[in-house]
Amino acid sequence: MKKKILLSFLVLTCTFSAFRFANEEFIDNLLNKLEAYLQDYPQQKVYLHTDRSYYASGDTLWFSSYVLGAIGHTSDSLTKVLYVDLTDRRLGKVVAQRIIEIDNGTGRGDIALPDTLAVGTYHLRAYTQWMRNSPDDLFFEKEISIYKPNSTVSYDQNKLQKLGEVSDCQFFPEGGDLVTGIESRVGFKIVNMLGQGLECEGIVIEDKKDTVALFATEHAGMGYFSFTPNDGKTYQAFVKQADGVFKPFEFPTALAKGYFLQVDNLSNKDNIKVYVSHNQVAADAFVSLVVHQRGETVWASKASAAKRNINFIIPRNKIPEDGVVVVTLFDPTGQPRCERLLFEKKNDWLNVKLNMSKPSYQPREKMELDLAVTDAKGQAVKGSFSVAITDANQVKQSAFRSDILSYMLLQSDCQERVNKTAYFADVKGAIEDPAAYFDKENLQASTHLDILMMTQGWRRFTWQAVQEAKKNNPQFLIENGFEITGKVLKSNGKPTEKPVKLTLLVKDKNGPQFNMVESQTDGTFGFYQLNFYDSTSVMLQGKKDQGGRNLDISLNKQKDLPKIRLWQPKYNPLTYSQLDLNAFLKMTKEMQDFEKGLLLNKMQMLQEVKIKGKKGGPDDERDTRKMYGSADKSLKIDDITCVGAFHPLQLLQGRMAGVSITANGTTYTAQIRGAATMTGGAVEPLYLVDGVIVDKDFLVGIQPCDIEAVDVLTGATAAIFGSQAYGGAISFLTKQGNKNYDWSKDVLPGTSMLKLMGYASPRDFYHPKYDTKPTINHSDLRSTLYWNPKIETDQNGKASVSFWASDARTTLDIRVEGINKTGKMGVGKATGVIK
Repeated sequence: MKKKILLSFLVLTCTFSAFRFANEEFIDNLLNKLEAYLQDYPQQKVYLHTDRSYYASGDTLWFSSYVLGAIGHTSDSLTKVLYVDLTDRRLGKVVAQRIIEIDNGTGRGDIALPDTLAVGTYHLRAYTQWMRNSPDDLFFEKEISIYKPNSTVSYDQNKLQKLGEVSDCQFFPEGGDLVTGIESRVGFKIVNMLGQGLECEGIVIEDKKDTVALFATEHAGMGYFSFTPNDGKTYQAFVKQADGVFKPFEFPTALAKGYFLQVDNLSNKDNIKVYVSHNQVAADAFVSLVVHQRGETVWASKASAAKRNINFIIPRNKIPEDGVVVVTLFDPTGQPRCERLLFEKKNDWLNVKLNMSKPSYQPREKMELDLAVTDAKGQAVKGSFSVAITDANQVKQSAFRSDILSYMLLQSDCQERVNKTAYFADVKGAIEDPAAYFDKENLQASTHLDILMMTQGWRRFTWQAVQEAKKNNPQFLIENGFEITGKVLKSNGKPTEKPVKLTLLVKDKNGPQFNMVESQTDGTFGFYQLNFYDSTSVMLQGKKDQGGRNLDISLNKQKDLPKIRLWQPKYNPLTYSQLDLNAFLKMTKEMQDFEKGLLLNKMQMLQEVKIKGKKGGPDDERDTRKMYGSADKSLKIDDITCVGAFHPLQLLQGRMAGVSITANGTTYTAQIRGAATMTGGAVEPLYLVDGVIVDKDFLVGIQPCDIEAVDVLTGATAAIFGSQAYGGAISFLTKQGNKNYDWSKDVLPGTSMLKLMGYASPRDFYHPKYDTKPTINHSDLRSTLYWNPKIETDQNGKASVSFWASDARTTLDIRVEGINKTGKMGVGKATGVIK
């Protein structure tokens, strides 16, 4: 991992032979410790590309996932498991979780947003178990706004006015500290209650009330100015607000003795200049400068501290890639004294060109999109990309919102340094319009990016952690599959004399899986690299060497979810205009009503099935497996009903009017009378097991006598699941899934049974096909017209997709994001027109 390091030994006031101290040894030791640290604690980055940033309850949130190594951004081939949580930080709970299967660094998933979700700001976070060994601010996190369909959004004008008021102003002396008598550059940022930058100006006043400095913002509430603190003086800053009133803020206190570091990253295309000043007494000492990019050291140097002003020259060709670079100055005692971030921009990212086959299309016409991907040298690139196509009149996308390029190269490696008591201190992603810094048409991008670097801090490790070199066993390991671990003992609590043979039976959508292991001498055992999907039944059996089963098997507890930091938003971010948002919510309501109406119009209500006992009683109301509430029809299963059945669908044969069950060998097919797709063909119902959507193949692994009830959903009841339930829904409720079920009645000696959540089965994004005439005529006003989480370009860097236009005469927003195998990322944007 370690590259050749340029050790440039600067001689300022004496010859090289005068350096008779262990400066080379210090740098070598430091770099060796850094390399060892990164080998022991390699870091990962995760990014999610979502189809949009705001939704209505009842919608589906679609996403693709990328898991990369933090240094080279190459795809992570070891990690197979990614956790994606939709969290409500107001209540401190996880609203929904998906476990995503990662294949060579990429995965896909979706979250159906229940129509019961409250309006508000939610957070989408993604992480691997290995990432939990580091602070959770390294998790991917994104704000998601959720509204109610057909509701009206209005903004309180008093709140709007407050958002224009100055909430906080912070000052950041370049390198870290002000030092008495040394002229310094001071970066600053002025923000409102949401942490959004405000354009303002201000003054710095000495204790005798004399104005000693003026400052004004240059970009996104940020700027910088020169300042020289004097011995014995104190200072205070004042920011001029929109009403003309000056608001006071604390100004940094200068050190009597110390170091100052300034970076010039703009004036020279070949070199980066670093200026160090100090007022220490150090005739026989030296300072060291270390430069790293994402933890990989790229350059290091020493210089005599005999002079008060020291210059370093860093060749740009020593910095290998685009991204955040950290420059750290170490004093003669080896302590880091100054640190400054800079951004090296080589524009060495992928070019993603998008081309629609026609300038414009008619409503419901087939649309075709071509992708052509090349690297910075114009060579064709094979890679994996995701594409989101939305109605630009409904979904207003920020022109420079975060994308895979800005997140991986910028946002994931630095964080805003904020007042920890400020309201917005727990709001992540504080860099405004991050993609603007990568816009090749933005002539001020490099200047603004350098100002941004003055106000940002490095986030991936501290030099203290590196220098202490404490090696701890990580609590969380890299997951290349699921694991089931535990301990098997004799009934008296002691280990067996010989290893116990353990058999694991896993039943998921792919059918039964068998695994066998032997226990260790202390009774511990583990099954590793398992792969299963959705809610999965697991049975574990142990057998002694002589065949006996008088054993106790205990399983280790599954890992708890990471904690959620509470956050109570006082104001809604004004990312979208009130009129645009209300139009989106109105159209969303129409589309959701259309889907429900389609179910009601095309399905015949099932005839009543007479069942003994009460339907919809208190137990049903409390059953968390029934997010649909009460079923349209339900069939209770008992020991007599299930006799002779070996497939769950057999339980409905001849027992549920309106439900037809046909068999082809051992394959069973269900059809709810009257169900149809948008284009008129017959379609099977949606299947659920204990509230979890499953493929039909998953049913094979369920014993019919393990089922306690079957619910059939039609019409509006099934509409809660959206277009995937055009054929209705059949919900199987198992005995084991009932929270009141007594597991002890099924437990046999040497046997343990449990249910585990596996990978979420990925669903395909539904979009209508208008190559055949639809049987029902209704306005198609989809907000997301097309979503594809994984498009592979060929050896020529080419790929193409097709989809059908909606009925809206609108402009389409097309966004493509992705990466190749060597860690180069790219983003493409285009528009389409429906006339």
